[in-house]
This record gives sequence, structure tokens and C-alpha cells, in this order.
Amino acid sequence: MVNLNAAYIFKLPTSDAVITTVVKSDPVYLEITTAVPTALIIHELLTNTYKHAFNGRKSGHITITLKQLGNTVTLVISDDA
Repeated sequence: MVNLNAAYIFKLPTSDAVITTVVKSDPVYLEITTAVPTALIIHELLTNTYKHAFNGRKSGHITITLKQLGNTVTLVISDDA
């Protein structure tokens, strides 16, 4: 298991925007057949957020939350744009 709780600050190469990304995660075990598609979905959502949500802004925040309750894993990605 990897502790995913962290905060990251990104400066987009094509703008002056500074985006803070916070990851809040329970220890979660996913089978490879679930982990890979989940990672692709996260990548796509973050890419779209960086490209479109913060257009014309100097800063922004993204929060990624991953919680597990029993056999159910909930992923929430939100931004303040």
C-alpha cells in the first residue's frame, strides 16, 4: 500500500496559473483490472481540468478523494473553477 495523502503544486507550462492538487486517500487495494482503468479515468479528468477549468485564472485547487467502505470504493475529483 502506498500513502496517497499529499499536496502537490503545479505550474502549468503554458500559463502563469499555479494549481494546488490535494490527494486524500484511504488505503485502497484494487485489482489490476480495476486499477488501470481507474488510473486512465483519473488521468483524463485531470488533463481536462488543467486544460479547461483554469483557463484565464492565476490559481486554482483540485481535490482528489479516494475512500473505501467495505467492497465499495468512491473516487471524487473536484476543482474550484
